[in-house]
Amino acid sequence: MSAVTAGPSGDRLTKLIGLILATGLALGLWVPGILAASYGLLGLIGLAQLIARPSSLSDLALLERLFLAAIGAWITLWLSAWALNGFSDAGRDGLGRLLRLLPIFFILPLMHQRPCLASWWWHGLMLGAGTAGFYALWFWFSGQQGDYGSRVDGVTNPIYFGSLCLAFAMMLLGRFFISNQAPLSQRLILVICITLALAATALSGVRGAWLSFPLLALILMSLSRRRSALVAGSLRPLWLLGIVATGGVLLIWLLNGRVSETVDDLAILAREGHSSGAIGLRLAMWQVAIDTWWQQAWLGSGPGGFREQLLVQIEQGHLAHNDFAHFRHPHNQYLSALYIAGVPGLFAVALMILLPMLHLLSPRFHRQPEQAALAWSGLAALAVLGVMAASESLFERNLGIVSFGLLVSASLGLSATNAAKPSQV
Repeated sequence: MSAVTAGPSGDRLTKLIGLILATGLALGLWVPGILAASYGLLGLIGLAQLIARPSSLSDLALLERLFLAAIGAWITLWLSAWALNGFSDAGRDGLGRLLRLLPIFFILPLMHQRPCLASWWWHGLMLGAGTAGFYALWFWFSGQQGDYGSRVDGVTNPIYFGSLCLAFAMMLLGRFFISNQAPLSQRLILVICITLALAATALSGVRGAWLSFPLLALILMSLSRRRSALVAGSLRPLWLLGIVATGGVLLIWLLNGRVSETVDDLAILAREGHSSGAIGLRLAMWQVAIDTWWQQAWLGSGPGGFREQLLVQIEQGHLAHNDFAHFRHPHNQYLSALYIAGVPGLFAVALMILLPMLHLLSPRFHRQPEQAALAWSGLAALAVLGVMAASESLFERNLGIVSFGLLVSASLGLSATNAAKPSQV
């Protein structure tokens, strides 16, 4: 773990960094551009700090450096696959998104150097969960209609809005787990914020993100065996997670028809082998992605390969034009990595999620309750985003890259600072 070398809690730069971080978290899910602006500003500050102190990268822990190496490998593999396959237009469109991964290299060491940002982190998450919930309730009760009907879509679409709201709720659970000694009013505020975020998730109609609960349960059981200060040998957090999962499914069932849609879609798939529902479309696109990958299994087909193969199958009559012509990616980040850059690309993207998770599971982050709660917030974000990536090409949208970069780099850095003291809710 790197030593904290700069940034007392009261200096102006630390306050500015905290304000930028908290503002992005508080408003980024429903106010356009805020999360990206916060991510970019933190990246610029981090770049300036890195230029002033280049050794801060070498101060990172081994798994953190390997995490950055995996990001570098993915960028290199993507660019190589694009070049080898003729610099397609799809690559030019995606290049800007790809380069948005670079601020992670600057934000991670910045967070290591700036202690006492934990309170900004928690307050930003709480405000983000609460305001997103109020926004979703306003959207629902005022009868708003967006591109996806009554499903709340936030700044991009319901999948991202709902999944990130769920991530915020799960991240805040770590704070709730250690709040037993806090005043009742503070615990009540936490419960309200978590409930509002879950309501926003339900109103978005997102389904795939809820599949992160089994993974979250496994993480909790692992922490229990390791005697993390977060769990402290109790199964109460596991029971609470089960209650939240059950409540979430009931909310979706009651507030929209997404659960019944899922059942109907699966029934049609079982009976006819294909469906025009969301699940059926994804299965068809995943098959196209696999077909695309198989043509260049090791080097990849480049960022335009999926679209080209999709159009071929439409022209051959295998896929309906009205259902598939508008798709640009297969709605699965792992398959996107596989067809773009082959097996090495899939390996790099998997490591971008697995390495920070392994790092945050380290016992040294779970000896003190506050640090354990910070580590859990990173684990929860990675679990939800990792599962979300199985039904959405996470790095094919700016919000996906920005949310991944900010949540993961900030939680890694904050967990590593010994100066993170218990903050008031």
